[in-house]
Amino acid sequence: MKLKLTALSPNARDLVMSSMLYMDSAWDEEMGLIGGFSDIPDVDPVSRQVVKDRHSVRGAAWYAQGLLMRRNGDDIARAIRVLGRILDNQFINPETVYYGTFRRYPQEPEPPCEPVMWRDYDPNWRQFIGLSLAQIVDGYADELSPALIARIDAALPRAIEGEMKQGRLVASYTNIALMNAPLAVWCGQRYGRQDFIEYGNTMAEDIYTLFKANDTFLEYNSPTYYGPDLYALAYWRSCGPTERIKQMGAEIEETLWRDIAQYYHAGLRNFCGPYIRSYGMDMTRYVAILGQAIWLAVGRDKAPYPDPALFMGHTGDMEYGACLATVGVRVPEDVQRVLESFPGEHTAEKVIQSEPKATATAWLADEVMIGAADYSGSRNAVGQFHPATMHWRTPDGRIGWMRLVAGVGANARASQGTLEIIASEPGLAFEIYVPGAASLDISASDWNLPGLSAAIEAEGGLEIVPCGLTMNLNYSNATHFKMTIAR
Repeated sequence: MKLKLTALSPNARDLVMSSMLYMDSAWDEEMGLIGGFSDIPDVDPVSRQVVKDRHSVRGAAWYAQGLLMRRNGDDIARAIRVLGRILDNQFINPETVYYGTFRRYPQEPEPPCEPVMWRDYDPNWRQFIGLSLAQIVDGYADELSPALIARIDAALPRAIEGEMKQGRLVASYTNIALMNAPLAVWCGQRYGRQDFIEYGNTMAEDIYTLFKANDTFLEYNSPTYYGPDLYALAYWRSCGPTERIKQMGAEIEETLWRDIAQYYHAGLRNFCGPYIRSYGMDMTRYVAILGQAIWLAVGRDKAPYPDPALFMGHTGDMEYGACLATVGVRVPEDVQRVLESFPGEHTAEKVIQSEPKATATAWLADEVMIGAADYSGSRNAVGQFHPATMHWRTPDGRIGWMRLVAGVGANARASQGTLEIIASEPGLAFEIYVPGAASLDISASDWNLPGLSAAIEAEGGLEIVPCGLTMNLNYSNATHFKMTIAR
């Protein structure tokens, strides 16, 4: 669909302009691309930095969408130049496993003979860039030259062929699969490829079946990846290449928003854990794409989002604003009220998967919330997986947080004022952040924090290890941990 900035809602215009100003600041006239952004943790006080030798090929696709919407000055000419540079960076050798994806930045070398996925190339660029290109063709083909359209028409089948040939994508890889399915069907219809159509429709049905098993995605409670999920589902619903895809997209989108409402705290402006995939803890200090979706619904002032003029972590995802605004959000009326105002103390519980059984639980009160996940001992608290979390408001109005960062087979459960964790082996470690606190009054049995006090039951002693602006609390002999919030 062709969209002009003036046709968007006030919230969408605001998000697009904020995103575009951010990308404008990184524009490199010589390269014809935007620079990349340094990936700063959400507790790091260092200002964001543009990394000029890591130009963002994926971000350039979203920039092109924004330029075509904004249409100021030389925006159209710049978008055409950007699109050409994106296409310059596709891998086009069909004999390689990375065929059809794109360089992450132009300076990235050709992958070696035996490439390692994620280290040497990113296959997901096929979907992120591919769906943006499809939207650009649908909306703006009449403003692009036949030669450029021909280049896009050569690039998109490569992306689908490469994904099909690699065979690594499954429906449970939620955010990428959601983009892949309609893109494959779209390409099949445009290029007369029945194999693409069958592949895309099968992927869409597999996603739907997997979702309906528990009315949720396996990539559960992800502040970052729920953003691409909502983007893709809105595309299914509004631009889906078949009526079946449109119907499934609308149904899943509505269900996902209702689940989000159970965990969202408008007062704390944060999304409660547990986080199955997360890049940060405080959405007022790092860019989470779910925050952009909520921005579209309630506006910048109420959204869980950093001030773009100040510090923010995970900065590169600011590029996503124009992309998300092209499809918008459709929020049920009852969910809209929750996004605007905290409805009051409540608990949440959701079965994420049936075998092995995985369950998320949460408790949200006026000034504190706790999230927990029980994966039947099958997952450890490492990396992006945070099976126990807590957020609370400090006396100065900022957000303190805690997360479990180490625990072998750690199963956690949240209930009213309580977090309980049982691990299969001794060793539980928590990371805690209290903004502005010079010291913390913490013992093995009591945490007395600015704005929150809790009694702790855990075996053995406690080791406190400063780690920059956070602290690690290590209960190295504990297999059982119980926290009770003083109320």
